[in-house]
Amino acid sequence: MLPILSDTNLKTFRQGKSMFLQDKRTGALLKVLDTTELINPVEETIRCRIQEGQEEQEPEKFGKANLVFPSGETLPRCWVDADYRTTT
Repeated sequence: MLPILSDTNLKTFRQGKSMFLQDKRTGALLKVLDTTELINPVEETIRCRIQEGQEEQEPEKFGKANLVFPSGETLPRCWVDADYRTTT
């Protein structure tokens, strides 16, 4: 079954607001720097800033396979699998 964005995540994405994801391994909250990278299924990594401390952190690359929405929802398959229409 394909994951569907919750109404809140879909609204945030459509309005162009800052999008945040969570690293599954560390639990760290990440601010997505380029949503085009995020939705491009050919890109395996995206640039994010870890949201910790009072000073802005340097951008880092994170593998999409290790990212989820803060609610725990997985990323939509069409964002991570270029062949999502033909694979099960």
